Amino acid sequence: RTTSVIVDEFVLRRTREIKQWDMGIRHMNASSNAYRYYIMRNRGFIKQYYRAHGVYNPVLFALGSTATFFKELIRLVFVERTVRGTSNLFRGIRDGAKVGRDRSWQPMAPLEA
Repeated sequence: RTTSVIVDEFVLRRTREIKQWDMGIRHMNASSNAYRYYIMRNRGFIKQYYRAHGVYNPVLFALGSTATFFKELIRLVFVERTVRGTSNLFRGIRDGAKVGRDRSWQPMAPLEA
């Protein structure tokens, strides 16, 4: 059993500034190395779900993955002003490729309502 607690919104505040790149109508926030890894690794899971549902298109999926990769590179260079963190992108791509090649992968069964 969990006890519920109500917290007034004024108590919640950011403890550090997050770097941001304002591009006019859109903006891009800095992200963590873990985020960079998982955003690329999870492309492998998305690929498997697309396959399971019969909507996987290799060309379009590769274009989406490439766009995601370059978006994260842009985030690194223009928001965080560094190239440190690219290793996390490449690790995510490597691990996502393993997930994408796993022919024994099955989607999780639907949850009971």
